[in-house]
Amino acid sequence: MKLISHFPKPALLVLELIAFGLMLTWLILSQKPVSVPAFEATSTVGLTSTFIPSPSVTTIPSTETPHPTQGANAPETGITVGYWDPKLYHPIFQNWVESYPAFSPGPFTDQRLTFNENADGHQELTSYYCEPADPTIVLLDATRRCLMIKYSDESQELTAQALSNCAKSCLQDLQQVSIQGSTGYLGWAESGAGGNWTELHWRKDGVTISMTLSGDWPQPDRANPHRLDEMLLWTAESLAPANQPVAPPFLPSDWILAYGPKSNLNLGVPKIWQVKGNTYRGTDGFLKIEDYTGPGVQLDEACEAEANRSAQAYGNKPFIYTLRFDANGDLYGYGPCLILPERKLGPDAQATILVPDPNSTDILKIRAIRTDSFHAMMVASTINYQLPDKGIFKRSTSILPFATPGPNQLSPNAKMETASMPGLGVEAYPVIDANLDAPGHLEFRDLVPPEVLEKRKELRKRTDVNPIAPIQIGGHTYSVAETGDNYMTMSAQVSKDGVPMYTYLMLQHAAVTPIFRLGEYRGKWALEVNGMLVVDGQIMNAAWGYQEIFHWQELNGKVFFFFVKDGKAGIRYGDQELPGLYDQVFHHYCCEPAAFNVAGNDQMVWFYALKGGIWYYAEAFVQ
Repeated sequence: MKLISHFPKPALLVLELIAFGLMLTWLILSQKPVSVPAFEATSTVGLTSTFIPSPSVTTIPSTETPHPTQGANAPETGITVGYWDPKLYHPIFQNWVESYPAFSPGPFTDQRLTFNENADGHQELTSYYCEPADPTIVLLDATRRCLMIKYSDESQELTAQALSNCAKSCLQDLQQVSIQGSTGYLGWAESGAGGNWTELHWRKDGVTISMTLSGDWPQPDRANPHRLDEMLLWTAESLAPANQPVAPPFLPSDWILAYGPKSNLNLGVPKIWQVKGNTYRGTDGFLKIEDYTGPGVQLDEACEAEANRSAQAYGNKPFIYTLRFDANGDLYGYGPCLILPERKLGPDAQATILVPDPNSTDILKIRAIRTDSFHAMMVASTINYQLPDKGIFKRSTSILPFATPGPNQLSPNAKMETASMPGLGVEAYPVIDANLDAPGHLEFRDLVPPEVLEKRKELRKRTDVNPIAPIQIGGHTYSVAETGDNYMTMSAQVSKDGVPMYTYLMLQHAAVTPIFRLGEYRGKWALEVNGMLVVDGQIMNAAWGYQEIFHWQELNGKVFFFFVKDGKAGIRYGDQELPGLYDQVFHHYCCEPAAFNVAGNDQMVWFYALKGGIWYYAEAFVQ
């Protein structure tokens, strides 16, 4: 198979993409395993901001020649081989094989790397970073957003004249820029079916690097030729060989802090944007910072609830994922979450970034950063915050139990707690002070007094029923399945008689699926998924005023579930509720701690709860 050796002319870019698509199709059909390094969607945030000077830009007089016909300047001959054999390529490429930009201009989930040796002896590595593919398009999707980076060992000097010449790249509005201390050239090219794109060329350590953004971005044109310049320059500044990593471009000098250090949260906006209150706005975008008021106790729950709240907000197919956040990598679940609206809504449509408020104490508060979708990735890369080592952010390196329980393992004020409502009783028995031990290891069960477990022993039997099995309502079969097109985004898809009818978008979750139950609620299908209860397509948390809903089941013919409201856990049974019973109910854990998750049958629910610094074993039973 032949690949075009240079970043192509307008007609040749389409040919190169087609060749790449055909190659992938051949690999799939041949069913030969291909070792491809995993591509991490973004590494955009860290401990400190790095200030990068704005590139000095010099406009180069155009030497553009008329666009050639499609058959002119035939591509060089060469053969594409597996890049994973290092003996095939020049040693100068070794450190570029596993390199990728620290700043990602898009939510790319796919990386491919090809190697090409041309007839004249020079070699090229080409990396393709692309967003998730549309499964309905078999070979080539010209609208799929991609970043292509080509590394070449060509030794000829980069000149504006050569890049403006259509025998090479046919670039227009060429500008001279500074990239990591080297001189580079930035311009755009146009095409018909393939769409317009932006290119950047520079040299580093003997390697000529060419970078292109193609696909359905807000494309450059004669009226706005520099539309993608800033995004491409950010990407280039963050690219380096694997053995010479550079920090992401958190805050270039032509951006300013939009939120001050007093809040313990920093992020940037373009300096030319004007501020009014908590809103920044420019001719090409906007940013607003506000408190998040939707449902969700944890950041992942809130992100999913926000992405699914309405098609008017983000469209039918938004994209969500958690940004890698090295500053707080030891605090699982507190990395920023990005929601990008469906593409058809346009670059001005609102995107949302949810971050934990570092000033949270005992209850997680969440800040919502609303910005236009075009600037969302750049804004996300400027976010920087440090969570304090206290309250809900308190780190712990201890292995449970925290200390050896002694004879005075309970506070002298600890006593059995009771609550009731018509048809339901609740009893909670104190087990141990929370500073000594907590549920999560099997030995904790031995701390529950034997007489407590003996009291309703006959009722404490789990029902052996699949909670997400298909159900029948009104002569129709409803089912739910976990689906996903890539490693960052999943969904819970509800089908009626085998036909998909509703999709709840989810983040990627490790170990356990967040789809917990499918059932019926007043003649309508109901789905419990990661802290939310969806009834016939409506998220009920907001309607009922609950931050979280979990362990939804039937108890003696009535709906039973736990909820969190105002930071406290309560119980709902039928249309009645017992609010504020506990500080926390242990639930939805995996692995060994899963032994202490809420469990139940149609007569009793048993669980572990925290209240006032004491862990309780509790039972809610029909009476």
